[in-house]
Amino acid sequence: MTATAIVALSSSVFAQRDNTLQLGKANAFAQKFLAEQSGSMTIQTTESALPVFINVNNAEGIRGGVVGISDANFFLDIVNNNVEGKLIIPSQKKAFNYFTDENGNVQVEQVDINTLVCVDMYNGPMEPAAERPGNVSMAIPQLESLPGEPSVVYLDFDGQVVSGGKWVSGGTINAQAANMTEAAMTNAFYVIAEDYRPYKLNITTKLSVFNAAAKNKRMRCIITPTDDAANGAGGVAYIGSFDAGDDNTPCWVFNLGGNGQTTGETCSHEVGHTVGLDHDGLTSGTTYYTGHNMWAPIMGASYNKTVTQWSKGEYSNANETEDDINIIANQNGFTWRADEAGNTIAAAAALQIESNNSTVLAANNYGIILKASDIDVYSFKTGAGSVTFTVNPSPNFPDLDVALKITDAAGVEQASANSTATLSSTITKTLTAGTFYLHIDGVGSGTASNGYTDYASVGEYTIEGKVIAVTTGINEKDKNSTVIFPNPATESINVSLSTSGISNTIRILNMLGQTLQTVQTDQPSLNINLSSYNKGIYFLIVSNENSSSTTRFVKE
Repeated sequence: MTATAIVALSSSVFAQRDNTLQLGKANAFAQKFLAEQSGSMTIQTTESALPVFINVNNAEGIRGGVVGISDANFFLDIVNNNVEGKLIIPSQKKAFNYFTDENGNVQVEQVDINTLVCVDMYNGPMEPAAERPGNVSMAIPQLESLPGEPSVVYLDFDGQVVSGGKWVSGGTINAQAANMTEAAMTNAFYVIAEDYRPYKLNITTKLSVFNAAAKNKRMRCIITPTDDAANGAGGVAYIGSFDAGDDNTPCWVFNLGGNGQTTGETCSHEVGHTVGLDHDGLTSGTTYYTGHNMWAPIMGASYNKTVTQWSKGEYSNANETEDDINIIANQNGFTWRADEAGNTIAAAAALQIESNNSTVLAANNYGIILKASDIDVYSFKTGAGSVTFTVNPSPNFPDLDVALKITDAAGVEQASANSTATLSSTITKTLTAGTFYLHIDGVGSGTASNGYTDYASVGEYTIEGKVIAVTTGINEKDKNSTVIFPNPATESINVSLSTSGISNTIRILNMLGQTLQTVQTDQPSLNINLSSYNKGIYFLIVSNENSSSTTRFVKE
């Protein structure tokens, strides 16, 4: 583990150091531990000197425990003569942080144990015991939420031997297989995959994908009944450990059984700790807020709720107001996925309509609301008559509550819909012939204290419905076909137009709807230089006196 990773692991406790005890120069402090290969010795806390034993003393660091305290974990990392470490005693709810100050002195401070490790994730409430599996033959479903992404969370259901890490004093844990049904494992995957859907993070059950990822871009989440790492808990994790590059310190989930929802919620919670999130509780002292009505925060106790979301403490008496959504995206080496549809009419993506010029299929119209500020806008052409669209969030444990709006090209609202009975919404409106725009937004329900806001109403959706077929005029596909190649592109794109001999205006817009370049041409094709463009998604709009079309392309 690098010094940088260690700082990330405990950055939340470095700001305030009023009650510290100096332990001497870092080099001298380190040497007495580096020379100790076996047996026991003492380490000073702010309260007393405790006898510790060392199980591991190598390049990975020093791993050990406290004599007479079975659940204590003691570990030090010594990098470039700097000492960083922790002494954690879950049974006493105590934790001590060891660090090197700017003068090269090692100091120790007592810190809130909840800023370092999830120690109280309780076991349940579970689905009915009758539904829990017996000895089942496990066929691990091979699943990925975002294939090809370099940042990976591996859901490990088939057992694992873990040794030399920061659990059980650096000793060995021989974790048994989860012994869950394939359906329950799949449901657990669906829960966590949807919770992390907005991010460039691949949730997977494939060991090969985990092994191919860089060590500082992967986290193993072991789902097992073997709770040696935190006896009696529902799960446990070190806060901020995702990018530490320490394969011997995975996070753990012990909540098993039922249909897999509770397992999945616990996976999201523990992985949430590894990407830097603290607990969502109450100012009354409750560590895990269990939510209200149909809603609960993921970093509280979100078992068996209909809507579980990330939180920034908007509900009554919240004790934690950290911005979960942005912490995940900005502190772990990955960020949000690319947006598939722009936020404005100018940057709208084209709705995919079938060859009958009428049917809109969910299989061909898919998107993701990434955050509260994301509104996905789609253009569509219709003849005069009634159009209808239904937008459904994920069919498996959705986080997104959908609201819809149809506008004309000037942005004038024609209709809106926001169902209060379901997370889906359907909109129906009689329109004149022309081009219109479907706006999809994630919204809240009620207030933050009896429902939820739009803060984390995010996730995947599909669009289905119908428009009125147009068989003549500018709506025919063969009348205005724009081809861009290559797509994705690097230095330039070639634009091929079906309309030649007439003047075309070509505009390139970014995701904010800002026009970056305008070209006038009456030629059937042209090459556009992209060397000055940043990587990302852009929209090319071709318009003339008869028609207008929008095509999306990617600059790599």
